Formats: sequence, structure tokens, C-alpha cells
Amino acid sequence: MSWTVPLPQDNWKERDTYVFLREVWTRIKADTFTWDPPNLASGVTTDTTLTSTDASQLAGLRAGMPIFVTPPSTLNSGLVVAGAWVPSDDQLTIRIYNSNGSATNPLSGTWGFGGFLP
Repeated sequence: MSWTVPLPQDNWKERDTYVFLREVWTRIKADTFTWDPPNLASGVTTDTTLTSTDASQLAGLRAGMPIFVTPPSTLNSGLVVAGAWVPSDDQLTIRIYNSNGSATNPLSGTWGFGGFLP
């Protein structure tokens, strides 16, 4: 005799599915923004905090939410995105490391981000 337990979604009505999907959709926060990173000296790591004033797309981020950023394809060689986090509501901090042997002035570009509200 097999032990099978029905999954909760096996008994969902169509409305339940819509409610679930709406809940998931409202918790996903993803968008793009244009940003010109600061000049970086050789071997330096810098943290830059952007706010919803800098990029209106950041409105809705919540402190502590898991987040990732995607740099533009034009990001200078040797620059490493070493992390990103949401320190306060409507803010995004991006850490960049310059592994080049010389100072670098990164180009402005379109960055992407995505996260999930807890």
C-alpha cells in the first residue's frame, strides 16, 4: 500500500490559484535603472547607496529583503560586483571592487535588480 497525501493545490478552486499567484506577483520586485558608478582607484572596494530619489524604480524595496543586481554588458573589464543589499526602505547599496592595476572610471549604464519581499 502506498502512502500518498494529496497536495493542497490539488483541492484548490480556480479563485485560490489566482489569489496565490497574485500574492507571489506582488512580492516580486524587479526593474532596471540607469547608474553611473563612481571612479575607482586600483584595488579599491566601494559601497554606493542609491535611493528612490536617484532612481524611482527603487521605490518599494524593503530593508533586509534578498536582492541581486545585474551590471550592464558595458561594465569595464576588471570591475567586480561584490554584493548588493537593501539597508533601508527604498534604498539599494551596491559594492564594486576594482581588480585592475589602474584607476577606472566606469561608464554609465542600465543596471537590473530583482528581489522578493518577505
